[in-house]
Amino acid sequence: MFTAICLSIIGMFFNSCQQEKIEILIHFSIDDQKQELDADAEIIFVFDDKADHIKIQDGKILLPDFGTAKHIDVYFVSGEVKMTFKKLTIGEIVPTQEMVWEYRVDHPPFYEDYPGVDWSKVKKIHYWSFAPQEQGEGFEIIEPVL
Repeated sequence: MFTAICLSIIGMFFNSCQQEKIEILIHFSIDDQKQELDADAEIIFVFDDKADHIKIQDGKILLPDFGTAKHIDVYFVSGEVKMTFKKLTIGEIVPTQEMVWEYRVDHPPFYEDYPGVDWSKVKKIHYWSFAPQEQGEGFEIIEPVL
């Protein structure tokens, strides 16, 4: 009896410590044209010396539990397209409301004008946009690819 009670308490403790599963809707486009995700499309989260490969199913993912990770590297892969976004924080990735992530690839001509970027050397731009669905404005991470 005592063992059963202890196991029940331990089970409740572990269940309450796990992060609630958060679902994210994923969109993907190239040069402003919506793309179908490859059957093997995935997002890879690298943190705390491990890699979580999360397959995109029905245009959605469930975020893994990042624990206390300080930085997370994120890799989006769909077919031949591979995007890298490094050193993000949990606060940037884990939303507080329903969220859509859009991964985009743009090719020249570019209409961006950011200081310190020699646009004549940029072959393409990878974008990762965060679009909140309930309130507020989103943000975007931009990675020029040389």
